[in-house]
Amino acid sequence: MRHRGTTLVELLTVVAVVGMVATMAVPNLTGGRDRRAANSAARQSMMAFRLARSEAIRRQKNVGIQFDMERNEIRVFIARDARDFSMFNPRFHTTLRMLTSQLRRGEDKRDWPKGIYIGDGSVIDGLAALPEAYAGATPKSCSFCTQGFVIMATPRGRFTDLTGRPMIGSFTVARRAGGGHQRPWLTRVVAFNGMTGSSRLYTWRGDSWR
Repeated sequence: MRHRGTTLVELLTVVAVVGMVATMAVPNLTGGRDRRAANSAARQSMMAFRLARSEAIRRQKNVGIQFDMERNEIRVFIARDARDFSMFNPRFHTTLRMLTSQLRRGEDKRDWPKGIYIGDGSVIDGLAALPEAYAGATPKSCSFCTQGFVIMATPRGRFTDLTGRPMIGSFTVARRAGGGHQRPWLTRVVAFNGMTGSSRLYTWRGDSWR
């Protein structure tokens, strides 16, 4: 009888320890998942710019990049007449890439993670500016992320507005933690330099963007 009692106590102790370890591990697992979602979305956002640039050069036509911050979507498209980029219309444009959580799984093999927010940079107010090539771009606001705004990738490999003026810009891609709070460690910055046609992904590490 004493042996059974000892075994029961040992079993309960093991169960308690396992429970404590599991409780400690859940936040770490959740944090890792959130970081992966932020990294994935940021990489896809940057690759959307690179796709638009390469297609513009290859096709020798302007390729549009449209932002919709309200729906947290980015669309890369080409106008069939290569002129009217003022607003996306599926009747007159062909989509090359669509980043959105609205798609059902399987419609796009590279699903845009849910819970991703574009352009909301209030969490990084007061942090250092981006490195020199993108220093003119602040990730704290995203004036071009409003619904319907289009950035054009040109056959010369530049990023411009609709008037052909080169743009240097940046925007945040964030995964909000529990409670809807945005954290610096879950925020990524995608920056682009329209003069050089370059794009870059940044993460806040300690005291600077790297």
